[in-house]
Amino acid sequence: MAASRRKIYEMSKEAEGEVRSEEAKYEGLSQGRLAEEDVVELQHREQQLASVLLDLEQRKARTTHFLQWHEKNEELKAQYDAAMKLNVAANSAYLLMREQEKALARYDAVLPFHTAYEQINELTNQIDKNQR
Repeated sequence: MAASRRKIYEMSKEAEGEVRSEEAKYEGLSQGRLAEEDVVELQHREQQLASVLLDLEQRKARTTHFLQWHEKNEELKAQYDAAMKLNVAANSAYLLMREQEKALARYDAVLPFHTAYEQINELTNQIDKNQR
């Protein structure tokens, strides 16, 4: 990308230089130093160079726009990747909490029987003691 931007910049500068050179020749002509056919040729050349310069400026603008789009695209990709990592982490945390919730639900389901279970264990232990 940088190479094409630099090449367009160089071509633009070269075209600007040629336009300035042609303008200098045209000024010399206007002071009576050039023949009429040279004047016509220079005017034609100036129009051509102006057209080339305009084309290069438009290409530069398109390239600049594309580079800005590309930079924004890369930035958005990085944000997307970061968001996806956060999503994966959040999903993992959710699944872990879901497992904990299931375990707590099982605990809550047997909690009403806990007192009875303890009493049965205590009675079983007393029976074992009495049988010895």
